[in-house]
Amino acid sequence: MATNQILVKDAAAATPKQISFATHATYAPTTNQVIEIGTPTAVEMSLLNLLNGAAVQSAKFDFGAVRAALYVVTVCIEYQITDPTTGTFVKFYLAASGQSGAGVGNPGYASGADGAYIGGPATLAEGIDQLSPLGSLKVSADQEFQIADIGVFSPVHRHGSLIVKNETGQTICDTDII
Repeated sequence: MATNQILVKDAAAATPKQISFATHATYAPTTNQVIEIGTPTAVEMSLLNLLNGAAVQSAKFDFGAVRAALYVVTVCIEYQITDPTTGTFVKFYLAASGQSGAGVGNPGYASGADGAYIGGPATLAEGIDQLSPLGSLKVSADQEFQIADIGVFSPVHRHGSLIVKNETGQTICDTDII
């Protein structure tokens, strides 16, 4: 069972407001895979069958009217069938938006809905180039979960969607239990 999750947390607070990206209906981490503190804001995002070279986006979420100046991005990714290629990356981006509506005011042609992210009209790269990079997870050749803090950022808008691009040479997850 894969336990893929991305966690964004307030870098300054003792009890941080966290935003957790996962398939929450089936998300069930084991003890060693827990990266949450308390009860985070749950945002739907499925990495189901995320092929090498492909990307997905989360549902649009809200940082809140009062939000932290800085957030830390912590990720937990697990492969199930084949080890990823050592030294390759899973890359993370933010499509920040001043609008709350899913399909409104999004950079990089993001839809604001959980699902595949295809980028611009012609290429994935067109859309990615218009997003804010959050960081990259440099993976090892291991199917077990890989956890890392990959970046710190300051949101420029109240709303956004997380974009994840797989560049590891393998499919991230082959089951919906993530």
